[in-house]
Amino acid sequence: MNAKRKPKKTLWPVVLLVLLGGWVVGEFYRLPTVQTVRTAFAATEIEVSAIWYADVDAYGEIKGKKAQLR
Repeated sequence: MNAKRKPKKTLWPVVLLVLLGGWVVGEFYRLPTVQTVRTAFAATEIEVSAIWYADVDAYGEIKGKKAQLR
């Protein structure tokens, strides 16, 4: 065993953090304004609120119910 040997440092955590940071900055830079984000959330909420799901009661009959968000 060589006591003066330095521990080998790997470079992959630094590369991973740089890539992740660049992706996050790129995603936020891609969105022009806060209004775009609000519009996207509003559109998603409308789509989700329009989803119908099937509810089966005790007798096995399927009743359509509208998903409630609020």
